[in-house]
Amino acid sequence: YGWNLRIQHDYFFAMQDIKKKYVWLRRMDPDRWISIWEMDGSSDDLNLESLISIRNDILGKHYEGDQVSEEDTYLTHVEFSERPAVKDIGVWQNDSLYIGGPFRTYAYFDSTSSKIYCVDIAVMAPNKLKKPYLDQLEVIANTFKVAEIEK
Repeated sequence: YGWNLRIQHDYFFAMQDIKKKYVWLRRMDPDRWISIWEMDGSSDDLNLESLISIRNDILGKHYEGDQVSEEDTYLTHVEFSERPAVKDIGVWQNDSLYIGGPFRTYAYFDSTSSKIYCVDIAVMAPNKLKKPYLDQLEVIANTFKVAEIEK
C-alpha cells in the first residue's frame, strides 16, 4: 500500500481493497478498528464538512451504514506522521443496527504525491469504558508512516 503501520498480533484484515487503497484492520472483544485510505485531493479538502462527508461515504459502505453524528464532532489541528494534519473527533452511529461509539480521523495532504491520507480509528464497546481502547488505537495510529519513494 505504500505505507507502514505497527499493530498488535491479534488485529486482522477485515477488508482490503488494493485498487481503492483502502484497508480495514480489526480486533474483537471489544470491537475496535483502524482504517486507512488514500485519495486524490488537496489541502482544501481538510475541513470538517469534507471529512465528515468522506468518512460517511467510504466507511458507510464498509461498515454497514455507519454515519458521523455531526453535532457531536469537531476538528482540531495536530501533527501526525511528522506532518501538519487535522484530527476529526466525534461519534459514529448506525441507526439500523442501533450501535455507535467514538472515532478519530487523522488526515493530511501530501503535496509530493497530491494525495490525502486518512487514518481512522473507532471503538464499539457497549457497557465498557471507551477511553482505554481509544488510547490504544491512538498509539497504533501514530505509528503510521508513508514509505519513502526511492528516486
